Amino acid sequence: MILMNFFVQRWPKSMQAHTDRFPFSLICSLALVLCSFASVLQAQDSWVEPFNGKDLTGWTQKNGTAAYTIEEGGVICGTTAKGSPNSFLCTDKSYGDFELTFDVKVSNELNSGVQVRSQTKPVSGKEKKNGKKFGRVFGPQVEIEASGENGAEAGYVYGEATGRGWLTPKERLKPTKAFNDGKWNSYRIVASGPRIQTWINGQAIEDLTDKEIFKTHASGFIGLQVHSIGKNQGPFQVRWRKIRIRELEGQAAALGQAAVADEKVDHSFIGVGRASGMVIVGEGGEVEWKNKLPASDAWLLENGNVLAALYPSKGFPKGGVAEINRKTKEIVWSYKGQQKEISTVQKIGDNEYLVAELGAEPRAIVINREGEVLRQMALKCQTGASKREVHMQTRMLRMLPSGNYIAPHLLDFAVKEYDPASGKVVREIATDDRGREKKDWPFSAIRLENGNTLVSCTHGNRVIEIDKDNKIVWSVDNDDLGQPLISDACGAQRLPNGNTVIASYRAKGDKVKLLEVTRDKKVVWKFNGLKSGFHHFQILTTNGKPLSAAWK
Repeated sequence: MILMNFFVQRWPKSMQAHTDRFPFSLICSLALVLCSFASVLQAQDSWVEPFNGKDLTGWTQKNGTAAYTIEEGGVICGTTAKGSPNSFLCTDKSYGDFELTFDVKVSNELNSGVQVRSQTKPVSGKEKKNGKKFGRVFGPQVEIEASGENGAEAGYVYGEATGRGWLTPKERLKPTKAFNDGKWNSYRIVASGPRIQTWINGQAIEDLTDKEIFKTHASGFIGLQVHSIGKNQGPFQVRWRKIRIRELEGQAAALGQAAVADEKVDHSFIGVGRASGMVIVGEGGEVEWKNKLPASDAWLLENGNVLAALYPSKGFPKGGVAEINRKTKEIVWSYKGQQKEISTVQKIGDNEYLVAELGAEPRAIVINREGEVLRQMALKCQTGASKREVHMQTRMLRMLPSGNYIAPHLLDFAVKEYDPASGKVVREIATDDRGREKKDWPFSAIRLENGNTLVSCTHGNRVIEIDKDNKIVWSVDNDDLGQPLISDACGAQRLPNGNTVIASYRAKGDKVKLLEVTRDKKVVWKFNGLKSGFHHFQILTTNGKPLSAAWK
């Protein structure tokens, strides 16, 4: 009505005097038109330029050794390098639903592409030793390629390193000459839900709806590819300019999320707890494997064994770490705790494991299979002597891709990031924004690919996502869900599709122990089997497909 009054006040006075005589239907129609007009104005103002035209702030090169340089006029130039695999210059920010435009010019001998909603695969221990910081870039790619005499696949969508090849169906993969060789070409890409549309120089090229790729790539970075070249070839170049993007919200995003939410979702997972022990549950809800040892953290390793952090129990009076053969249930190797409790374990190398050991001197230690302590670092948290205080010194200690450690300290109401070389705290995230009486004790802290941190807040029954400026940009609790599904939010995991799975530790009987919620806080999956809840878990498969790119 404010916008309508704005226009009415600018009508001739003779018309203003008789507005009370206008039919109600006419007024409603006019209001709708004005609201649409306001939406258009707002959309026009939402365009941003991720490239500042001067340097590569906000971008990171992942994979390959191609050179990315800045040329006059705000141009990014990518030059091939001999012996290099595909290179990608990627935005530090992730995007879900968006509209992207840019101009591109490429050497006729080179094909290239722009990654959308893309991610990196986990870095293996061998790759870390070789100095690799990022795993293989994978996800949807919009093709860039000179037309040549017979046309080419420019504008179609390829599944870079997804194992699927072209995402564009073969029957639609027909060469076009929309791309002007040797000249600047204008691209437009719209990603909304599972739908990706592309245009080159105003000509519609692709209109792809792929729900499978959307399940794993609902959001991710934008990446500018410089393709690898053969021996005795190159150097070749590809140039980009006028890169603009706007994020889509409202109806387009809601429709895209609904397309996935309406599909049946099934997960298999490994779950651990003091009462539940260790279990692997299939997608049908059946228990496929179990072990009675009480555990607070566990991973399914590539060799099929289970790596677990054990609570104090028979054989492990002060807690410990064990790798267990799933078939024989024999312990392959173990480490016995030296203080009061072991809370977490994470494999960080071929024979290196990061462990949180709690007690009078809480510490992060790196051990090997022989039980030797290779390195250690003191954890800066409360050191109360009671069993409760020791237990709550820290829970899900993890190593970040940067090599730093991140540790949630429950009674300190803080997530701290450590430099393990110096032991210094380089960042601290507080979780008592609602007051300490809410008991928002942090249990899990996950550094997301976009740089944000996902934190589960135990007795506060909520999960929050915090940006680099320590501002909460997303949260979910029982009020958002409209029902008390979260009861002690312990473990959490952000899935590749952008959804979040939450462990409800205090759930008993037929109550929900695990739930998956979308970005707009809709519950799309629940598990209420078994008698007790889980401290932590790891989603293994979704609808029959292994999950490879998710942190927990």
